[in-house]
Amino acid sequence: MFFYCLDKSITTILIPVIVGELGEASKLPWVFVGFGLGSLSLTLPIGKIYSLFNAKILYLGFLAIFMLGSGLCGAAWNMNALIIGRVLAGVGGIGVYTGIMTILTSLTTEKERPMYLGVIGLFWSIGRVIGPLFGGLLGRDSWRWAFYINLIVCGVFAPVYIYLLPSLPSKSKTALHSRLQNFDSLGAGLSICTIITVFTNINSGGTRFPWGSPMMIGICSLAITFLTLFSAQQIFCFRTTAEDRIFPVNMMFNRNVLLVFIIGSMSSIAAFVPANFISLYFQFTRGDSALDAALRLLPMIIAMSAVMPFSGYLMPKIGHLAWWPIAGTLFALPGFVYMVALQVESSPTLIYTSEALIGAGMGSYLQIPYTLVGPYISKDQKQEAMSFIIISQVGGIAFSMSISTAIFTNLATSWLKERLPEMSSTSIEKLLSGTSGSLDDFPASKSNDVLDILVDAMQPAWIITLTAGIACIIAAAILIFKPTK
Repeated sequence: MFFYCLDKSITTILIPVIVGELGEASKLPWVFVGFGLGSLSLTLPIGKIYSLFNAKILYLGFLAIFMLGSGLCGAAWNMNALIIGRVLAGVGGIGVYTGIMTILTSLTTEKERPMYLGVIGLFWSIGRVIGPLFGGLLGRDSWRWAFYINLIVCGVFAPVYIYLLPSLPSKSKTALHSRLQNFDSLGAGLSICTIITVFTNINSGGTRFPWGSPMMIGICSLAITFLTLFSAQQIFCFRTTAEDRIFPVNMMFNRNVLLVFIIGSMSSIAAFVPANFISLYFQFTRGDSALDAALRLLPMIIAMSAVMPFSGYLMPKIGHLAWWPIAGTLFALPGFVYMVALQVESSPTLIYTSEALIGAGMGSYLQIPYTLVGPYISKDQKQEAMSFIIISQVGGIAFSMSISTAIFTNLATSWLKERLPEMSSTSIEKLLSGTSGSLDDFPASKSNDVLDILVDAMQPAWIITLTAGIACIIAAAILIFKPTK
């Protein structure tokens, strides 16, 4: 779990070294997108597969795919190999994460679950936040070790996975060949095509291709077409049944579950988007190396690490689970508000304080959706509900990171070209990707203007996190004061 989440952000600090060795900087966005694309595109099929087959066997299989992807990344001889490795690691990683949540849900009671979820959430969250720092420590001698470490850890713990992990056969009484025949392969294919085209649209528009170009119009048209076809196929159960369809549509019509979904996705956005842009802020405004910028995330890491297991211990004792998102977000709210007003010369001390508030506040309930959803579903809906919550978290993080990064890149590129028309597109791309490491390519007299533009271009990301936090409060309040029966 820790290394899967670590892999989501570990490439941030390694990009300059990787590009220096492998070249092909134009393919850089796909190194970031590949892992999230592999994870999100197969979230729905994998969630369904776990309800049909032995969870232990599936878990070991996806762990092997994760190791294969990590090995390919470490041995990558060019950028294409690295991108393929990242996609494979994403596929294996989401399979491992889904397996952990499936096994945990099957082996614990609702009263025990919050404590275990607190521990799992601790590793999940810290892996997300500490990735750049870990990558810097492992990659000082060779960036390849940042990926090879996964093989070593998985190999050491392999006996535990194989011999101590209990076997969890599917509860379905249908024969194996019937389960395979009933699998919604059309829905799985359409969902994968939808995610790929939507992701490509977000990450290519305005950067790789102009928004009005024939290429972008084509990609956008494909995304809309696949989304429409997938929605229609799932709603009308074309070549599938209501029980076998890949997307848990019935969860969408359960208002309480839908509110829990909103809490899951919005809390993930509010907790993890700041980590990416805080590091970026210090790299630009203070001239930090990527490793030094990652060290500045320690207040958030420490606060989240301290609060998550403690809140997991307290939840069964205190109860009132729907109040936790309200209390946690209110605690983090001053931090969100301060980040929205961030300037080039903002006080590092106040930024660290904001980090700690966000880490502690959001960490107090980040994994609560898995427990909160329990009273609103029947026992036979448990697997569907868990898949629904996983979609909320993985999808929330993947889309918010892609959208916020795309907005930042588009705004910064546009404003820099407008303010400094003499600067080449190559210099701007190097600055935004971090491969330059400084403002040396820009006139010294314009450095303050450049920094102002970069910090201003980050503001939409801070607004997204603040909005996500407020959405958590509203969803939880509706759940408390106007629940449906």
